[in-house]
Amino acid sequence: MRLKLNLTFVTTLLILFLSYGVTTIVFRTKPTSDFLYYWILAHDASVYHKGGVLGILYSPLTNIPAYWAAFTINGALGAAAIVCLWAFARSAPATEPVLLRLWSGATLVLAILACAPMAPVVSTDLPSLFLFVIGLSIYLLVEIAFVGAVGSMSRVGLLALAGLALGTSASLRQTYIVIAFVLLPTIAFVLQKRLRQEHTKASGVGNIVQIRAFILSTLLVLIIATTALITFEFLLLRASKARDFAPSVVRSVISTGHNLTQDRSWCGGWSMELSRVGRQRATEPLLHFTWERMRSTGWSNLPVLYRCKLRRFLGFAEFGAEWALYAPSGSNELLAEAINVPIETINSAATQSEVLRSPEEIRFLIQIAPIYLSFYETIGTLLKAAAAAMVIGYSLTARRTYGSGAGLVVLFVAALPFFALVGLHVLLFEVQARYALPMWLLPPLSGWLAYRCFQRVLPDSRVGGV
Repeated sequence: MRLKLNLTFVTTLLILFLSYGVTTIVFRTKPTSDFLYYWILAHDASVYHKGGVLGILYSPLTNIPAYWAAFTINGALGAAAIVCLWAFARSAPATEPVLLRLWSGATLVLAILACAPMAPVVSTDLPSLFLFVIGLSIYLLVEIAFVGAVGSMSRVGLLALAGLALGTSASLRQTYIVIAFVLLPTIAFVLQKRLRQEHTKASGVGNIVQIRAFILSTLLVLIIATTALITFEFLLLRASKARDFAPSVVRSVISTGHNLTQDRSWCGGWSMELSRVGRQRATEPLLHFTWERMRSTGWSNLPVLYRCKLRRFLGFAEFGAEWALYAPSGSNELLAEAINVPIETINSAATQSEVLRSPEEIRFLIQIAPIYLSFYETIGTLLKAAAAAMVIGYSLTARRTYGSGAGLVVLFVAALPFFALVGLHVLLFEVQARYALPMWLLPPLSGWLAYRCFQRVLPDSRVGGV
């Protein structure tokens, strides 16, 4: 069994680097729009107003082409996430049905392929996702591997590492701190309640020290994650010339998130005009600004807006595939205004990151574009179906093995990140294809992790309620 697990681990890493490498070599994506801003940030931290520590991650790689720098960062963090998942998988016996394990492997391969189009893109999407997976895996590994070792230095050190990974993930994309505050306490509550039940059955009393260790571990991770997030943001804004501009970022996203055309055919898309509204009203309290945006959209129009955004969000199958082929033809002047930096800075970075292609290469990309996008639309469709089936499969297996309560817990834990992301983007934020990626990757991952926690903590349990 260990040999099979190790072979799966090596194969998964090979698929990761092969798919990322092919995409990077063939398409050599040029950073534009926000992605160009992130590449500028790697060269000059004084322009910072969003993106967290991404500029710091890329700063040692500014002497190589942007697409190879992105491949390096995304590949390294993706490999680290797989290593953490492999370590977690080794900590519990793989007793689930063979078909379900094979299905999980297929889902992981589809997930890697779905991420591949973003491999050469300088963005926060993949680093934030991978760092969240790293933090969550380490946290759960500590919870199930160090049971009873309340004051262990190894436990505290690993929990600090988990909190730092989650805080860094949230620094790149703040939505992940919301997911962490929902997901981690839920898992801790379930684990300590299960332990209380089992110890009561076995000895008549609950192991209070052990149960408190789960709760304290979760609090420690969340405190470290929040502290890291606040510290990163404070230091980055302190070093930035654009710190007065930074508060407008969230308001711009909320403003464009309430974009609904008169014919109601387009919703939640980016708009320069609405982005300006957010920047011009940066000093307003956030709740007041959000309320005003809802009111300006029209109370009767909000259900239409939400249904439209939900339909777009759930319907995305290609995720970020278009970025591997071409970038939007955005104006450098608009980008300079949007991120509040001189146009000369934008032009210089755009020239440096320019990807020169021969006429033959351009013709090849034009020919392959429809095939490539169709392929990734299929990958996205298969991934959504595989993710849903994986969640249901582990929920039913947990129900059969550990009782109906365990099955509901696996299903609930899997659904938490899905609804957190859907709620944030559908109700408040703008909608883009790449934003849907974690919405389809985190649920099967969370369900699998929850099931493995039951395996490790209660390997022989057959009790019902939770």
